[in-house]
Amino acid sequence: MAVQRIDRPASHTHGWQARAYVRPGHRLTRFFADATHGGHWAALARAEKAQQNLCVQARKLQRDIP
Repeated sequence: MAVQRIDRPASHTHGWQARAYVRPGHRLTRFFADATHGGHWAALARAEKAQQNLCVQARKLQRDIP
Protein backbone atom coordinates (compact mmCIF):
# COMPACT_ATOMS: atom_id res chain seq x y z
CA MET A 1 0.00 0.00 0.00
CA ALA A 2 1.79 3.05 -1.23
CA VAL A 3 1.76 6.29 -3.15
CA GLN A 4 4.24 6.27 -6.01
CA ARG A 5 5.46 8.99 -8.36
CA ILE A 6 4.96 8.30 -12.09
CA ASP A 7 7.04 10.36 -14.56
CA ARG A 8 7.10 9.28 -18.19
CA PRO A 9 8.34 12.16 -20.34
CA ALA A 10 7.87 10.23 -23.59
CA SER A 11 4.11 9.96 -23.01
CA HIS A 12 3.85 13.28 -21.10
CA THR A 13 2.56 11.48 -18.01
CA HIS A 14 3.40 13.09 -14.67
CA GLY A 15 1.54 12.41 -11.44
CA TRP A 16 1.02 10.21 -8.40
CA GLN A 17 -0.48 6.74 -8.23
CA ALA A 18 -2.16 5.41 -5.08
CA ARG A 19 -2.12 1.63 -4.69
CA ALA A 20 -3.64 -0.84 -2.24
CA TYR A 21 -2.90 -4.55 -2.15
CA VAL A 22 -5.90 -6.93 -2.20
CA ARG A 23 -4.29 -10.33 -2.90
CA PRO A 24 -1.51 -11.68 -5.11
CA GLY A 25 -2.00 -10.25 -8.57
CA HIS A 26 -4.83 -7.91 -7.53
CA ARG A 27 -4.47 -4.28 -6.48
CA LEU A 28 -6.68 -1.23 -6.38
CA THR A 29 -5.08 1.79 -8.05
CA ARG A 30 -5.86 5.40 -8.80
CA PHE A 31 -3.77 7.91 -10.73
CA PHE A 32 -3.67 11.66 -10.05
CA ALA A 33 -2.09 13.71 -12.83
CA ASP A 34 -0.29 16.92 -11.87
CA ALA A 35 -1.92 18.91 -14.66
CA THR A 36 -5.52 18.02 -13.79
CA HIS A 37 -5.24 18.12 -10.00
CA GLY A 38 -3.63 21.50 -9.41
CA GLY A 39 0.07 20.75 -9.60
CA HIS A 40 2.66 18.42 -8.08
CA TRP A 41 1.83 18.92 -4.38
CA ALA A 42 -1.96 19.07 -4.79
CA ALA A 43 -1.91 15.81 -6.77
CA LEU A 44 0.21 14.22 -4.02
CA ALA A 45 -2.26 15.32 -1.34
CA ARG A 46 -5.18 13.85 -3.28
CA ALA A 47 -3.30 10.61 -3.89
CA GLU A 48 -2.52 10.24 -0.18
CA LYS A 49 -6.16 10.79 0.73
CA ALA A 50 -7.30 8.33 -1.96
CA GLN A 51 -4.75 5.78 -0.75
CA GLN A 52 -6.42 5.73 2.66
CA ASN A 53 -9.79 5.06 1.00
CA LEU A 54 -8.28 2.36 -1.21
CA CYS A 55 -6.88 0.62 1.87
CA VAL A 56 -10.35 0.51 3.43
CA GLN A 57 -11.81 -0.88 0.20
CA ALA A 58 -9.01 -3.45 -0.05
CA ARG A 59 -9.67 -4.68 3.51
CA LYS A 60 -13.36 -5.10 2.69
CA LEU A 61 -12.51 -7.08 -0.43
CA GLN A 62 -10.06 -9.27 1.51
CA ARG A 63 -12.81 -10.17 4.01
CA ASP A 64 -15.24 -11.06 1.21
CA ILE A 65 -12.80 -13.34 -0.64
CA PRO A 66 -13.16 -16.98 0.51
